[in-house]
Amino acid sequence: MKYKYWMFFTNTDMIGNKKEKYELYAYTDNKSLAEEFISTRNMKVFVYDKKDLTKEEVNALADLRYKYKYLSKVKLTTRSDKNKNKTKDIPIVMTESEKSFIIGKSAAVMNDMYVSSWYDPYIFNTELRKALFNIGYFKLNDDLNKEEYEIYDSNYKRILDKSPTIKIDELQLFIEQYRVYLEG
Repeated sequence: MKYKYWMFFTNTDMIGNKKEKYELYAYTDNKSLAEEFISTRNMKVFVYDKKDLTKEEVNALADLRYKYKYLSKVKLTTRSDKNKNKTKDIPIVMTESEKSFIIGKSAAVMNDMYVSSWYDPYIFNTELRKALFNIGYFKLNDDLNKEEYEIYDSNYKRILDKSPTIKIDELQLFIEQYRVYLEG
């Protein structure tokens, strides 16, 4: 029995990477995910092929080397166009590797904000403390000190969404990190 898969390879000459001419970047057995990947990615960077794979070949893709290249649809948080204080989720087709990067980078950014942004307000004089209060400095600290952040299960599905009012723009992180691979 054969299984239909869409395989996407990077044309490494297009991105300045000389490891191999074509390197497996992503794959899926879902036609609609493949079509959406094609419509949202810079296809000058990718070469793709529809392949009929054997059961052994499919099992090889599940190997640790390739399992993070599998495509899925993930909702990334971004700011709302209508109200910059609100967020919305945008579904994006991406690899498991891209998803892991965004989750890890979001956590690192939150940690960096906490570590680098908080100073005890009592080291400042009263006038400066009032100014810090007026720009939301204490709100930032309260948000960063909350213990309930987004928690994900082993499949990176959100199981708790009581995150602070400060949210990382995951879509913007994705665009910045993977710009060379995206369309337009």
